[in-house]
Amino acid sequence: MSLMLYLVRHCQATGQEPDAPLTEIGQQQAITLAGWLSGVSIGRIISSPFVRAYQSMRMIK
Repeated sequence: MSLMLYLVRHCQATGQEPDAPLTEIGQQQAITLAGWLSGVSIGRIISSPFVRAYQSMRMIK
């Protein structure tokens, strides 16, 4: 059995504060990332609770 692990950093955000959201560019990056991963079977997503990380991850689900 093999396992593929993808490590992804959050997309572009307005800052580094926990509640900093994605910029418009970051939202487009998240859409692009979701497209790239669309053919991948994802068993689990682990994300920090920061807004920018959650917004990036939400597009992949």
